[in-house]
Amino acid sequence: GIEGATFVLITEDFSIADFVWDAEQIYGLAVADRDGRFEIDRPLEFDSPYSIYVIAEGYLPITQDGFLINTENLAEAGGSPLDMFIPLTKD
Repeated sequence: GIEGATFVLITEDFSIADFVWDAEQIYGLAVADRDGRFEIDRPLEFDSPYSIYVIAEGYLPITQDGFLINTENLAEAGGSPLDMFIPLTKD
C-alpha cells in the first residue's frame, strides 16, 4: 500500500470531467494509512454509480466514472470491509 494515497468518491451528480475539488462534489474522502488501508468517512450506497479519483505523491492519478459497489463485490471480498487492489504507476 501507499501511505498518504487519497481516495475520493465523487457524487453521482458529477463526473471526473466536472470535478474541481468543490466540497459539494465529494461524496466521501479517505487517506491511506502506512499499510495502504483506508476507510471512506460515510456509508456507500449499493448499486449507485460513483466517480473515483485516486491520487498519491509521485504517482499518476487514477480516475473512473461509473464505479459500482454492489452485493456481488462484497460477496467476492467476503463481506465488508471491501478489499480493493488499486495499482498506481510511478510518475
